[in-house]
Amino acid sequence: MINLTDTQTAVIQATGTSFLLGAAGTGKTTALQQRLIRLLADGEPAYTLLVLVAGPEQQQPFLNALYQSEIDAFSELKITTYNQMAQEMVRLFWPLVARPAGFARPYQPPAFLSYDLAQLLMWQTIQPMLDDGLFADLRLRPQQNVSQLLDTLNRAALNGLTLESAIERQQQTWVGDPAHLVHLAGAGQAARAFRQRCLEASLLDLSLAVQVFDTQLVKHPDFRRYFSERFRHLLVDNVEEQTPAGQNFVTQLMDATQTTTIAFDEGGGYKRFL
Repeated sequence: MINLTDTQTAVIQATGTSFLLGAAGTGKTTALQQRLIRLLADGEPAYTLLVLVAGPEQQQPFLNALYQSEIDAFSELKITTYNQMAQEMVRLFWPLVARPAGFARPYQPPAFLSYDLAQLLMWQTIQPMLDDGLFADLRLRPQQNVSQLLDTLNRAALNGLTLESAIERQQQTWVGDPAHLVHLAGAGQAARAFRQRCLEASLLDLSLAVQVFDTQLVKHPDFRRYFSERFRHLLVDNVEEQTPAGQNFVTQLMDATQTTTIAFDEGGGYKRFL
């Protein structure tokens, strides 16, 4: 039996939009878990509930709370991260977004690349450039070049930046040896070549899936219509740990559901910062 505070009880029973602000350990996640259980117990179909967490490791505590309750019909419940949601929705709405997103063959179904496959494709992309002298005076293993280039692409997308603006920002904020600016220019060249290969072959690494979701789908009226019909209740845990793209998703769609409950860890945000 969980002893709940008056504030937690109010959150569990709330209608409309609720915002939970408090320090770590004050019971915000517990309140979200108990609200989820109450919605299911009251007969809300699991299919209509969306729980958005900041990282995959935060999914299991919600499932554990359900396992410990007397609720048994929640197989269609969606407890997911923003990155997982982005890839799933881009796949579902591919015919709607492929052409405006710039894919050369929008009729070709998308192939989503794991990080390992993205590394392999990046290596195949930059190998001829390395043979021509790209990064020749950098003492980095090829694997480091590949991972740093993919990190640049991922961070740009998750922070709501286009590839071009991210490259420009890197160059403008460089405070080291000016001679190394040529390496940033080379990194931009490699990132553009990788992105072009993806657009030509309907390949989506994490960065491209997030960019398409953030720029093409989240504000699209057809997606908003789908979202409001599919999900009646939205629960967001640790919103301060979401990337700017994830927070944009919540901002744009938090009023599309009948109820929205958002938990914010006061003094948090370290994962996002790092």
